Amino acid sequence: MKILYIIPIFLLAFVSCEDLNVENLNSPDTETVLSDSDGIESITAGLFKFWFSVGHDASYSFGTETPARAMWYMADCGTVFWSNFGAVDLSMEPREAYINDVTYPYHWVGEAYYKNMYDVLTSSTDVINILDNGMQIGGNGEDTDMVKAVAYFTQGLANGYLGLIFDKSVLISSIADYETMEFSSYKDVVAKGIEQIENAIEICENSEFVLPTSWIPGDEWSNVELARLAHSYIARLLVYSSRNSTQNSQVDWTKVLEHTEKGIKKDFAPLGDGVAGSWKSYFHMKTAASGWGKIDMRIVNMLDPNIPSTFPESGLYTDLPNNGLAISDDQRLNIDFEYNTENSRPDRGYYRWTTYRYKRLDDYINNNGINKRIIDFRLSENELLMAEAKYNLDDYEGAATLINNGTRITRGGLAAIGNTKEEVWNAIWYERNIELILSGIGIEYFDMRRFDQLQKGTMLHFPVPAQQLQLIPAEIYTYGGEFGVPGEDISIGGWK
Repeated sequence: MKILYIIPIFLLAFVSCEDLNVENLNSPDTETVLSDSDGIESITAGLFKFWFSVGHDASYSFGTETPARAMWYMADCGTVFWSNFGAVDLSMEPREAYINDVTYPYHWVGEAYYKNMYDVLTSSTDVINILDNGMQIGGNGEDTDMVKAVAYFTQGLANGYLGLIFDKSVLISSIADYETMEFSSYKDVVAKGIEQIENAIEICENSEFVLPTSWIPGDEWSNVELARLAHSYIARLLVYSSRNSTQNSQVDWTKVLEHTEKGIKKDFAPLGDGVAGSWKSYFHMKTAASGWGKIDMRIVNMLDPNIPSTFPESGLYTDLPNNGLAISDDQRLNIDFEYNTENSRPDRGYYRWTTYRYKRLDDYINNNGINKRIIDFRLSENELLMAEAKYNLDDYEGAATLINNGTRITRGGLAAIGNTKEEVWNAIWYERNIELILSGIGIEYFDMRRFDQLQKGTMLHFPVPAQQLQLIPAEIYTYGGEFGVPGEDISIGGWK
């Protein structure tokens, strides 16, 4: 299906132009910006920041919302009483269809992210095209490879995350795609994203540079470190794009192992400045803060199996064993979680109620994100992906070693596990649910999706936003509840 009318909307190429310090590419000065090496470098300087800020909802305003919160609630990792961000609608029990309509108050939940990823895509693609046509960056061209590596990286991330979250999107890899664009399946979009990130890695491996600190604040990112980060994101895309357990079993786990072994050696957590629209995460602040989202009873039950995985229908926490106060050998129960029986809006269902909130991000929240790290990719996630790869390649001993050298013991203080298949898998699943909460966007949702654990009727991906379908024009559709192909678009079963 041709969609030649979609680009004028997406070529807001710099919705974040105040961050990029360049003119909007729809302005009369577009040619000037794109023909100037300083302008190209300025554009590239803001690419990763914009991609990151869109996912973490740095602006907290309509038009910049992220689906991250909704996915957290759909995964039954978190729970909420408030309707903000479409949270209540998307976590109804039983699940209902996503309202894919421009008149829906929370249509931005899917629409904003979809459009903003195209801002990243078109900007990255324009930069790559200009460099391919001979422009040199820096006095003697010494910064050309650095700029091109970042452009390929963000181009791949934008395509990759569109593939993780939506059923299909317009695949962009060159400026030629602006004229003859068609929808591609999420599988093809993710594959192209991986290919583009691999291009970035190839440049990093054949160059030597250090990113300016303003590009990703808080750490020094050399070509070597940037390549490691790219490898880890490829591992994410390979694993998290699965829509069901069958697809998960078909993942190329040898490639996942290869990329994680070449992946990050430290947390990827840019240093926040607390400035809205800049390096700030309202995703973290308005999800984990007291009075907002809380931890689902499913997680509480994992910490203490004596506590039921659902709140009593009576609405009384006193009907829970020990009043819902969990007891666990896992030290993270007290480090990362806070007993809290305050709940609200019983009219929206007692199944939303719980006895715990997540406090691991409190330092960031209480300091308004100023000079505090914004976690996106924990080292432990890379190690758990590596352990899962070893598990799926029948290296249970290797997987157990990774688990026993990791956060299960260093943070949780739990006993070491043995090398049996069952012990290893149970530890991987437990660690992923407890250790990776509210880090990168969608992780909990992607995990529940690829293991058929999302509640029945939960959509397995977002549809193309209604606004974009109207522009084509094309028929508006949706997923969730009874809408969609079971097992491909909506969950057919689940943990509950």
